[in-house]
Amino acid sequence: MESALTRNPNDPELRHYLGVAYVRAGEAEKGRAQFEEAIRLAPDDDESFVWLAEQACGARRLQEAYALAKKALELNPWAASPHDILAAIYMQQGLLAKAHEELLLAVAANRRDQVALKWLGRLGAATTQIREKAAAQKEKPSQPKRPSSRQTKKKP
Repeated sequence: MESALTRNPNDPELRHYLGVAYVRAGEAEKGRAQFEEAIRLAPDDDESFVWLAEQACGARRLQEAYALAKKALELNPWAASPHDILAAIYMQQGLLAKAHEELLLAVAANRRDQVALKWLGRLGAATTQIREKAAAQKEKPSQPKRPSSRQTKKKP
């Protein structure tokens, strides 16, 4: 791919796929540079925004990831991947209800979105466990309070 890039350095699609190859090979910074160049050449390249958002989210640069995912959605409102990333951001922040909403939007955009379907299942299982624990706590009979040591000591 790099030799093809030498012949056509202004091909945003080639830059995008080279970025993907770099990321998959563990060279995130080289990948990032290629995605940024793809966006410079084709500002409407929503997929490069998605890949940058995913990298930022994985590095816990959540504000950056959020802005990039939102930009990808602005460019392609029917895409599922930006919703997956927003859900991951919300999960990292402990905002499970918002994460759930984003996952539902991802599935609405793509019924076969395996990432969203997996996380919806996990969130559902976690929610069930929380509800069961809360119900078990309510069902436990309250224990009578033990008298303090002062109250049990006999006076001479």
